[in-house]
Amino acid sequence: MINPSDKDYRLTKKVKEGITPINPDFVELADWIHDRYQHRPLNILSDTFGTERRPRLNIVFEYPHEVSTFLKSSGNFNPGKQAAIRRHFAALMEKRKSAPNQALLHLFNRALEVEDLMEDLLVVFSAFEPVAKEEINGSIPTTEIEALQQNLGNDQIWQIVPAFSTATIFFYTRKQEEEHERNGSREHFTDQYFQLLKRYDRYGYFKREEFMLLFDSKENFDENYDTNWFYYYR
Repeated sequence: MINPSDKDYRLTKKVKEGITPINPDFVELADWIHDRYQHRPLNILSDTFGTERRPRLNIVFEYPHEVSTFLKSSGNFNPGKQAAIRRHFAALMEKRKSAPNQALLHLFNRALEVEDLMEDLLVVFSAFEPVAKEEINGSIPTTEIEALQQNLGNDQIWQIVPAFSTATIFFYTRKQEEEHERNGSREHFTDQYFQLLKRYDRYGYFKREEFMLLFDSKENFDENYDTNWFYYYR
């Protein structure tokens, strides 16, 4: 789950908003994960990936700190916890009254035996909140961003550009950027942008104490990024 256009994000958004429930096939697994690790998945999704169509479970939590429970200090997924979830899910499939391979065909859209899960199933973890914040921030109409810039009444601002879960105020020159860094105007500009942002924050994810705008300059954008947004944000 990387951006708001991802299928897993769109499906999880429906669960978050109460439009659809979590797939009943995964309720027992979600309960077990909650009992064992004290974090309840917001959603669990199945698919296959790669040329060999390897089966995969995406365990989606709401917040990044919940995902961190399943990471090693290096930032990689914890293989012991991946294996524990893989084993438990295989055991749940084994207990199905219907033929296990039929249940797996339904979940992964390919013929699998329960034993295949123990060998091939990849368990991954992701968080809903960061992607939702990116979508919320990106949903502010351009006309309202332009109105905010006008209301700030600062003719040294070239553009306000939302990206990911924040926005960048571009001044025309590096000197102007540095002057505004020194005079403390970042807090004032952030307050004004945050008030606009919160009107679209349907989940209440954005907190003022954690939010801050970025500063940059058109001069830097032109000279170092060839006036190209793709280069700037890649």
